[in-house]
Order: sequence, then C-alpha cells, then structure tokens
Amino acid sequence: MQYGRMKMTSQVNESSQTVEQYVALRHPIHLYQLEDGSWFVKFPDLPGCMTDADRWEDLPQRIHEAKSLWIEGVLERGDEIPSPSNPY
Repeated sequence: MQYGRMKMTSQVNESSQTVEQYVALRHPIHLYQLEDGSWFVKFPDLPGCMTDADRWEDLPQRIHEAKSLWIEGVLERGDEIPSPSNPY
C-alpha cells in the first residue's frame, strides 16, 4: 500500500508552525506487522490517518508524513485536531 502525497497550499504553508506543533502531540498509534513483513500503522484518535512501510527503518518518516498530511487536511477544512486520548 502506498498513499499519495498532497501538494501543500499557501494557506497550509502559512500555518506550517501550527502543523508541526500538532504533529508533535503524542497521539497513540496501533502498529501491526503484516505476514509479508511490512508494517501498518494507524492513529486511533485521528480517523482515517494511517500509513505503511516495507521496512521498520522507514516507519518514522512514514508516520510523520501521514500525520502531517492528515493534520493539514483537517486544518484546511477548518476542523479541530483531536487531543491525544492517552497523553504521556
């Protein structure tokens, strides 16, 4: 599974500091290793936010990218970002 990248709009560029602040929140993740050895990650607090990676080493980048894109979309729609359900 590969998920496409979104093009950032100027509105999102102007609020990139806000996006990074939201990305830094410690939302819990569910991490699964699939039968083929690849990895699947979803964020239970962020509906529809998920990603995958073929290699463990690629997960941090893929997780950051998926969460950033999800947050950008929510902010563009004017919706609120959920707080982490289990902040550490």
